[in-house]
Amino acid sequence: MSLITLGLATDYLTEAGLSATAPITSATRPFFWQQMERTRANFADVLDNLAAIKHARVTLTDAQVKALPTTPVTIISAPGANLRLDVMLATVRAKTSSGAYTNINATYSALALYWLGDFTQWATLGSVNDSTASPTLDKLSQMLGVTGVTSTRMSPYVDNFTNGWVIPSPLGSGTTDNKALAVAVDNNGSGAFTGGNAANSLQVDVFYTISTAP
Repeated sequence: MSLITLGLATDYLTEAGLSATAPITSATRPFFWQQMERTRANFADVLDNLAAIKHARVTLTDAQVKALPTTPVTIISAPGANLRLDVMLATVRAKTSSGAYTNINATYSALALYWLGDFTQWATLGSVNDSTASPTLDKLSQMLGVTGVTSTRMSPYVDNFTNGWVIPSPLGSGTTDNKALAVAVDNNGSGAFTGGNAANSLQVDVFYTISTAP
């Protein structure tokens, strides 16, 4: 596509009597560059807005899914010094049509995204099994312990619930700054999952921004 026909063709037809295919001359050059700059600025605004929200996708194999209790999988690499990854939303899609997973701890187990280094510091809500909670939770078993295709949304993590209030928990810079984002499972000491099938997969999508530390 030529520089002349890209962008605001209507303006070319009406301003200064120029047609959309008129050649660039010394007399018309300022007008065409003005139009090109206007088009470039419009594209730049759109790209700047889109670039603020980033997307990452990783698809885990059956072997990686079974090993999640002992071997986390990195979704997004560490962003660099004085930068942190802020998760806006994550989704997990489990394809277990060929075989459900077993050895999911009956007392407690959880799958979550976290800042690599300390699984106690989750970046998203988890998919949790917990027989000690009221009511009993069996969300992880509903996703990995069945055959089929299931998906779940994982919102940014909030972990402080006091007298009916939901309160964000402050996190130190040592937890979040320049840390990779990973997916893992706490299987309460029971080790790797069993069962499954080589045709299984777990797709993790993360929508996030990169923030600069003050």
